Amino acid sequence: MFEDNQVAWLLDYPSDVLQQLTTVVGGGGPLESRLREGAWAYFTQRSSRAKGYPRQYVFEAYQVAALHLLAKLPGEMGDHAQIILDERYRDLSGRKSAPPGGFPGPEAFLGTSTLFTELVKRPALREQLWPEEQQDDFRHTFRRREQRREMLSALLRLGAAYVDLYLIAIALVGSFDLEAEAQTESAVDPLIDGLLDRLERQSKEPGMHAFRELSRAADTFDILLANNFPDVRDAALHELATIYGRTLQRQSPVGRMAGTVNKRMIRQFRMPGYPLVLVTTDVLQEGEDLHTFCKRVIHYGITWTPSAMEQRTGRVDRIHSLVQRELDGRERSPDPTELIQVHYPHLADTVERLQVCRVMDRLNRFLQMVHEPIRSDPKSSSQIDVNRAVLRSHTPAPPIRGTLRSAFPVESGWTEGECGVSAIVRPDLKGLEKRFTALCGTVVKELGAITKRSTGARRLDGKVAIRNGRIVTDGSLGSAGVREQAFELRMRSQVVGEATLIRCISPVGHMDLTDDGVVDELYERQRDLSVARVCAHPGDRHHSMVTVENDRLFRLDTTQPEEIVELVRSVVLDADRIEASILRVDAHWDDGWDTDGDEGDER
Repeated sequence: MFEDNQVAWLLDYPSDVLQQLTTVVGGGGPLESRLREGAWAYFTQRSSRAKGYPRQYVFEAYQVAALHLLAKLPGEMGDHAQIILDERYRDLSGRKSAPPGGFPGPEAFLGTSTLFTELVKRPALREQLWPEEQQDDFRHTFRRREQRREMLSALLRLGAAYVDLYLIAIALVGSFDLEAEAQTESAVDPLIDGLLDRLERQSKEPGMHAFRELSRAADTFDILLANNFPDVRDAALHELATIYGRTLQRQSPVGRMAGTVNKRMIRQFRMPGYPLVLVTTDVLQEGEDLHTFCKRVIHYGITWTPSAMEQRTGRVDRIHSLVQRELDGRERSPDPTELIQVHYPHLADTVERLQVCRVMDRLNRFLQMVHEPIRSDPKSSSQIDVNRAVLRSHTPAPPIRGTLRSAFPVESGWTEGECGVSAIVRPDLKGLEKRFTALCGTVVKELGAITKRSTGARRLDGKVAIRNGRIVTDGSLGSAGVREQAFELRMRSQVVGEATLIRCISPVGHMDLTDDGVVDELYERQRDLSVARVCAHPGDRHHSMVTVENDRLFRLDTTQPEEIVELVRSVVLDADRIEASILRVDAHWDDGWDTDGDEGDER
């Protein structure tokens, strides 16, 4: 239901996908048998332990089989099909063999309707929930399309829309009985239509509902990636469901936090859905941003230090906050209710009222002193003389709304003119990607590396052979006495100006970092490294994936291939030495090793 029929997309959504595929592909033998053989080869690798023929795996297998046929065509369609295969599907192709008679045929799967094929038929709703982005580079277009689709899919399955899905499904089944669904014919198409109909109705209704969550996520997609999912931009597409799901699972309308920081809840609060309220102690006073969909702060406890109060409010008062996005481009001045709302609840006939008045005065003085030095108040104290204070006004001082004067000299010319696009340094992204691809080719050639997968123009995964502590390029990988070591090469995001980073990561293995002996031994090995870092990527309760990582500054005009080759060489050799000395094994990573794109914690 939540997948995309990419074959139908490439063929421009024909009414009969199999017939159109036959027309486009042409000769080469009976199409159905070629599709069945290709799908079976993929299916046996993708779901070797599955019982029966799970529909999702069969659907995916026929997508791959059809894309392989399209990729053989000359021209744009063949190029696009190959890009989809490279980006979306892991290389699980196996030896082709005739599928068993019970394996489903392509007719029922190539034309499968999904939520996204049906959403395309409703252009207005599609633009609000899954906007189409046309880029010059098809690879970039497809990756953005999939990144948006996977986020929308995760929100549908784990957010407010799940309630709508559940109610629609119960209405279709007609019963709450546990066995009722098994006795009902497939209701996927009515479920999709029912959900899209409901989302269209909600688009015209106020309040908190699924459409509001999904449309806000679509509007702020890049902001959400920057704040919650920075690894999505470079991650392999088959990893996205895990990355999104890890943050969006186990949601609740109200979140609470004390003692320690709950990173998942913070990321959820930065999303447009649940939790709608976050109640926390001062553990979130600083260090975390909560501004993406929040503009109301309620201080249920007052600190004496005005800077601490400002820190708390500052979690919401930030660049790209909800308030800034709503007010940007406005010609009229905002109403007070449109600004960030800060509340100080208290009991009016108690000493709390006096505390609030004193804090308001101190906040105003604090803001003035930040901009222009003013004479300190010798009477300022954290203690309140109640007998004297009750005789004064009990009305809190209004906040400063006028222009504050700077304590530093400002020349008149400094504030004239505009900062246009010419003042912004824009890196040559296409040039960097092309150069990175060429560097990866040199690494493969010089080190005799075998590549496992290539994720676009910004990532290379491979492995090398090591004998007696040296990388060998004689094709002996897999031979006796030869160790293998995996590595991953990534082009990172912009650092400064036109320079980026290239990061090399090589896995050591899973280790129990609650064991002081293991940590001590890792520490000793870290001391032997030159500039590389031993990093830990949290896994389950007791084990973490330990890696060796290092970076090189990447400039289009000065970075030499020898630098990147040496980067990979040093990292994989360091990782192999640690693996041999601590784990005393030679782990093979044919089944994939993954940190889900997380930055390792240096231990």
